[in-house]
Amino acid sequence: KVGKTSLIMSLVSEEFPAVVPYKVEEITIPADVTPERVPTHIVDYSGQRYMHRVRRQQQEVSRE
Repeated sequence: KVGKTSLIMSLVSEEFPAVVPYKVEEITIPADVTPERVPTHIVDYSGQRYMHRVRRQQQEVSRE
């Protein structure tokens, strides 16, 4: 599977992981590592939980 978590892990390790966890801890890439010299903070989240919340909010709005 290729999703947010596997892409984050491959960015950090420079290879696709054989086993992908549910989510990874927050990652900070220092500015001196990037060509643009911009620090980058990556936060992984569960898309399923997010989408469940969005669907619930949409249902509440449609009932009004």
